[in-house]
Amino acid sequence: MEPEDEAFEELALKQGSWQYTSGWRKKQIMENTDMKARQVFIALMIGKGYTVEELAWEGRKFSNPAITTRWNYFLLGWEMRGTQ
Repeated sequence: MEPEDEAFEELALKQGSWQYTSGWRKKQIMENTDMKARQVFIALMIGKGYTVEELAWEGRKFSNPAITTRWNYFLLGWEMRGTQ
């Protein structure tokens, strides 16, 4: 099992809402979550004055390393919301 899968299961178990689901389903859930989070993040960054070129997406990260760092922290907060 990949560390990412283990972390996802652990978080879900802490929230008390996870039933056993196969790895491909977890990946599907995370991609949908990631897409919505990315849309919100890009909207926020455009509101702060960043250009679309600075927010270019390349595979699993942004092309600008500084934006990727901000994205990682944003995504962490996005995934952890609702935990106690």
